[in-house]
Amino acid sequence: MDLKINKYPTEDWKEPEYILADRQKPALLVCGFDTPTSKERAIADFKTKFPKYTQHEIDSTGERVVSLFRYLKEKLPELAKVETGNIQHLIHLSGLEYSLMAEDPVSPGQLLPELNFERELVFRDLPCILVIWVNQYTLKRLKKEAPDFWDWVQYQYSFTSTYTSN
Repeated sequence: MDLKINKYPTEDWKEPEYILADRQKPALLVCGFDTPTSKERAIADFKTKFPKYTQHEIDSTGERVVSLFRYLKEKLPELAKVETGNIQHLIHLSGLEYSLMAEDPVSPGQLLPELNFERELVFRDLPCILVIWVNQYTLKRLKKEAPDFWDWVQYQYSFTSTYTSN
């Protein structure tokens, strides 16, 4: 099984390697995946290709995330101490599907409206590279229901597993 990165017009790591080399400003990548295995392999590739960054994996599955900004600051308090212009952390965030699908009629999920509201905080005030991992369903919801947030998304990639027969 090979891993393929799908990004038009390229299908390789050249663009991510270019944009993540010596970052001085925060960056946000939204990465789709087709299977948990393709996500795991892609994260492993990120760790191999970008060893200069301290990489954190945060799985929010089972947690009701309302404010992405507050959630990340609680999970990684060391980010508050990092000086701007000195990007040292790369965060892999997954599991947001739970916060979107755990809609309660009495208390509906607030993540998507909050993402629209706090988009500038996520993009400017988190001194890190944030990689949000989502399945295709969640990717479509983000585009449709969080358009203000989506307008700020800088880079989008999709990782798929390709199966080859020997």
